[in-house]
Amino acid sequence: HRLKTGEGQYIDLSMTDCVLSWMAPEIARADAEGQASNNPLLSGLPHYDVFKTADGLFISLGIVYETHFWQRFCDLTGLT
Repeated sequence: HRLKTGEGQYIDLSMTDCVLSWMAPEIARADAEGQASNNPLLSGLPHYDVFKTADGLFISLGIVYETHFWQRFCDLTGLT
């Protein structure tokens, strides 16, 4: 659209829609185990979670689990 008209577009998307997609692994686990996690910030998936940083803040990480994406992240952060 922008290339044709020079104008951008407005996307109406709720935060709930976005967050729900991020919670899919946790929802699946709760369904399988019959109960919610004791710590909803920790999904147990290293590539898809919320992590506490050294300065006490939080960062949300969601890497599509394909080996090259995960390997690149580990290389850039010194985790290899």
